[in-house]
Amino acid sequence: AQGFGPEGKSAWSRAADWLRALAARGAEVKREGWAAEMKEEWPNVEAALQSAPTEGGWEALSGWGWWIQISGFGSLEPIREARSIYAEVGDRLGEANCILRLADIALRRSDHHGARAGYLEARPIYAEVGSRLGEANCIQSLADIALARSDHDGARAGYEEALEIYESIEEPYSIGLAHQSLAKVASDSAEACRHLAEARRCWEPLQVPGLIENLLEPLEAQHGCSGH
Repeated sequence: AQGFGPEGKSAWSRAADWLRALAARGAEVKREGWAAEMKEEWPNVEAALQSAPTEGGWEALSGWGWWIQISGFGSLEPIREARSIYAEVGDRLGEANCILRLADIALRRSDHHGARAGYLEARPIYAEVGSRLGEANCIQSLADIALARSDHDGARAGYEEALEIYESIEEPYSIGLAHQSLAKVASDSAEACRHLAEARRCWEPLQVPGLIENLLEPLEAQHGCSGH
């Protein structure tokens, strides 16, 4: 294969490096020149990924899905093809991860019907393989869809269910996200501030750039929260 990036690395090897880094660093790459460079490289990354969708494992596929979500560029076909491969070999977790990522992209594109169908399909697979995090992520996202449809009671029930699972597996980022989501459907500002305080307590040690500033502080200002 023709190389791109560091000399001596194949197209596929370089693509996998980019995609794994994207999956690990998420939205943080938007603040770096790396993201701008990716805009030039993504057709090469896509070509390499299409040649062997599962070669780099789930991290590479997750990175590609995240790239589509934040940029709007790229084809869903590598993820769809990987889903078929995982299903064929009986890798249920890999299959569920692909379904989840496709649903996430549908949700980002405001295709609530397609996203909901994906989350409902992935959830029982995660339960089957014992992935509590995957199951909770589906529940959380289904609640997001309920909120987008102004079903506040359905959203609240979903966020509470997801929070219970996140707490059981001690996943601080997701615990914080569930509390932040519950603040959006709180019955009053006092309740909202309690949830936002819990979210801040979970997120401050993570030191993720922009997380608190973008997702908590506007809601804290809206509800007049103090003491943070």
